[in-house]
Amino acid sequence: MAEMRPTLDIVAPFFNEAQSATAFAALLDALEAAVSSRFGMQVHKILVDDGSRDDSAGRFSQALSGSWEIVRLSRNFGKEVAVLAGLDHSRGDMVLVMDADLQHSLETSLKMIVELAENPDVDVVYAQNDRRGASWRRSQLAKLFYSLINSSQRFDIPENAGDFRVMRGT
Repeated sequence: MAEMRPTLDIVAPFFNEAQSATAFAALLDALEAAVSSRFGMQVHKILVDDGSRDDSAGRFSQALSGSWEIVRLSRNFGKEVAVLAGLDHSRGDMVLVMDADLQHSLETSLKMIVELAENPDVDVVYAQNDRRGASWRRSQLAKLFYSLINSSQRFDIPENAGDFRVMRGT
């Protein structure tokens, strides 16, 4: 019987990202190679189409390799809902949430994964964003997102943590 390797799920919401699909898929390939080599982990990519009107899903389907799925929302619900939909599909030992628009780097992703992997008492590692310039609607949606995600977790994620984080699976 083959031994089960731990899995890292990567949840990445997207909206009209056809132009960045190939570059983001290449970033995911590099991340998968590094995680597999360093930790022996399998990687499963969960991309969430938040109602895109361009050919984002088709472009990602052509560019992605390895283990992946695309969750398609019926319309644009917003990034926070898309992240929750991706987390709902996740079954990994660790989950990395990152944007598909190339805002989040390979280097920072790896640093966060290393921090979580090497510290068994840590449940979540996140990168902070400065949201002072966000619109009122966006800041209210972010507040709602954090209250929902914190209500069902054994740890709290600060509101200014942004969406770029890695955490242990549940």
